[in-house]
Amino acid sequence: MANTIINPIYYAGMTQVFLRSQLVAAAVSNTKWEANITPGKTIEFPYGTSVRLQNYTFSANATIDAATFTSDQLTVNQVKITTQNYDTLQNMQSHDPEWMDMQSEEMAYQMARNIDQYSLATGIAGAQGTVVGGTLTSSTLFGKMGDVKAVLTRQRAGVGIPFAILDAERISLLSQIDVAGGFNRADSALKNGWVGDSSAGFKVYVSNDLPCTQILTVDTQPTVGDTFTVLGYTWTCIADGGVCTAGQIKIGANVADFKLIFVTAINGTTPPSAGDYLDYSVEQRRDYQNAQLAASAFATNDCTLTTYGKIGGSETFTTGTNVFGTETSTLLFGMIGAPSLCVQAQPNIEERQEPQNLSINILGTTMFGAKIFHRDAARLVKMTINL
Repeated sequence: MANTIINPIYYAGMTQVFLRSQLVAAAVSNTKWEANITPGKTIEFPYGTSVRLQNYTFSANATIDAATFTSDQLTVNQVKITTQNYDTLQNMQSHDPEWMDMQSEEMAYQMARNIDQYSLATGIAGAQGTVVGGTLTSSTLFGKMGDVKAVLTRQRAGVGIPFAILDAERISLLSQIDVAGGFNRADSALKNGWVGDSSAGFKVYVSNDLPCTQILTVDTQPTVGDTFTVLGYTWTCIADGGVCTAGQIKIGANVADFKLIFVTAINGTTPPSAGDYLDYSVEQRRDYQNAQLAASAFATNDCTLTTYGKIGGSETFTTGTNVFGTETSTLLFGMIGAPSLCVQAQPNIEERQEPQNLSINILGTTMFGAKIFHRDAARLVKMTINL
């Protein structure tokens, strides 16, 4: 079948160019780009044993140990697909030559986000050291970064180039306090999220895909007209017997019912009754999905929201005890090359026509895996912060 919208070979190449330029994790990891990759494939990361240091006795033979070479292994266990559908008659603008570049950049952006989300979370989970940052300010951030350097030293992180992956607000703080040290934030982050070198001794990267958590407490049924905001979208509460329009959610028959409705609205799953909520738009749901926003079932009165990037939960609930708690996040520090990452050398791009209409499905797939090997855990430190 002739391609009617895209050139898959060109599209795949452009997608990979954009993807490689955006991946923060690739810049700080021991990264392998594998061409022949399959789900479940084991990727070898070989290394040799350390040298022996010993006392020397004059004219006596030293003990010579044979070099032992072994390999840590990483499994390619992440397979992701990005999808787009276009009708060749309805979307005539899709035949604009510039459209292919724009769409390949968008596909690469979402792929890169997901790889970063998985890789950064893996690094945070595998970090040996922890620094409690708390609520950082321009007067405390620099000191806490110094604490990280101290932990890395105590953990014998070894020689190498230290890195820091911060969120946008912490980058803003650093740019306020570290100008004298030569740190100047560019108007936009450079390749792979690199922002600059801090006089605290780190190569600094910015990411909007660090893990974040926030708890919503609900102990009383909301009132009609109450609102709450999650990831920049404000939901409005309406009566249980009403009909939802875009961005509205029902208060339910009682507080227990509202809790069930809230969780399904955030997760985009089936509510207790049809029409209990109505998404803002397809774009809103995609934003929630691509940030991997998730709401847990309520534990008594508390629902835990998790995502990659800032949740920004806020509310105007009439009842003062219905409230969002402090949002927390985790930053990642370490030595470049401590995380290990394997990514498919180039994504697969396919174009498939729907059998009973004129629309085209564009399918992009990529595979990857990430791991913190035992020998590298001491080369990583996480910092917990309040947002």
